[in-house]
Amino acid sequence: MNLGGRSVVPSSWGESKVNPAIYPIRLRMSMAYVLLGGRAVLVDSGCAREEEAILRGMRRFNLAPESVALILHTHAHTDHAGSTRALQSRLATLSDARGSRLATLSDARGSRLATLSDARGSRLHVPAAVHSADAAKLRAGDSSPLVPLRFSSRLLSFFLDPRFPAVEPDLLIEDGFSLREYGLPATVVHTPGHTPGSISILFDDGRAIAGDLMMGGSLGGAFHPFHPGYHYFAEDLPELRRSIRKLLDRGAKTIYLGHGGPLEASRVRAHFSAEIAGL
Repeated sequence: MNLGGRSVVPSSWGESKVNPAIYPIRLRMSMAYVLLGGRAVLVDSGCAREEEAILRGMRRFNLAPESVALILHTHAHTDHAGSTRALQSRLATLSDARGSRLATLSDARGSRLATLSDARGSRLHVPAAVHSADAAKLRAGDSSPLVPLRFSSRLLSFFLDPRFPAVEPDLLIEDGFSLREYGLPATVVHTPGHTPGSISILFDDGRAIAGDLMMGGSLGGAFHPFHPGYHYFAEDLPELRRSIRKLLDRGAKTIYLGHGGPLEASRVRAHFSAEIAGL
């Protein structure tokens, strides 16, 4: 695979031997990703009770879980934010056990988000970030509404619990939020449609993590994972189509997803050409 002239040698699908690296962690229903530049950023946290699977996944890549500086949500749904609260607690425990030096995590304006200090006895609090339009969902711990796009989606909705452990967001992000503070040459792109506050993370080299902007294959990516298609649910389908066009026009080349993928931009553009033309 070639990304903007840079050779990428995957050791498993999705993990890249480029800097910064994207490390995929496969969970029961979805994917989480660790972005590693200067500091580690965890993108999404899966369903409830998957915090240990995420920690194991990090350790398989020889990543220290306590290096996570931010939990960034592509959107506030039960299969993408379900373990955030438990992860914050587990990471605090790991930090206590190891003993942390004083450090302060700052947002883009320099305001203090969290302090690590064993000298004062305070515990590590890894901040949770979400787009402001999905903040209410995260605070309530409720994915509703789940708006089905097809008959199979309606059937699936009977088996999904939209509730998850509520989390108070520490950082509300908007379109254009930079991750350079974390050593990542990447920017948040607001890509609503699946939910009002859905985001994608676009790297300067064209790699993107897009959550549920679309889906690879069927049955959550179990079959034909590299074939682009719509997710099962979208609160605003016309807005979703505009977001797909927006991400492509911003220069996305390889798109990592919450279900299935990764997808090549050329295949995405070809598949959705009729729906996004003229938007």
